[in-house]
Amino acid sequence: MTLIVNNNTLGSKLRLIVDKLREQERDQRYNQKLAGLLESQAIIRQRNLERKEARNQLKSFFCRLQEEVEIAVANGTRVKEIHVPENSINSFRPFGSAHDFINSSFINPKNEFHQTWVEFSDWLDKNDLKVKFTYEHDGIGTKSWTTATVEPK
Repeated sequence: MTLIVNNNTLGSKLRLIVDKLREQERDQRYNQKLAGLLESQAIIRQRNLERKEARNQLKSFFCRLQEEVEIAVANGTRVKEIHVPENSINSFRPFGSAHDFINSSFINPKNEFHQTWVEFSDWLDKNDLKVKFTYEHDGIGTKSWTTATVEPK
């Protein structure tokens, strides 16, 4: 028995229209999902770039501390305190002040900055040094910074 479909009936035309609209809706949902995925990927790429920059900033900061110690020893002077303005540490602190970030991030092995701290901490240990981070502010709530001081153990 052969089924004959008559494309000239209202029902068959309506079926074609409904099928076409469903296909368009499916394509639209697919395109929306694809756009969402592409946006998510762009956000992830941006965050990865920011984290990489933050790690580089942190490494640069620790290198600067090391250089200050070496310069002070070579010149026979005290190591000067290094002030880290809050705005320069904003990119890698997830919350609160730089001081809060430093205290919470360095001790947490799961934190992405922990390894950078471990490398700096190893350098301190090898050279019989310690570092102290102190949160400071101007007293009127306009400026704040973290001071890093390196001294003998």
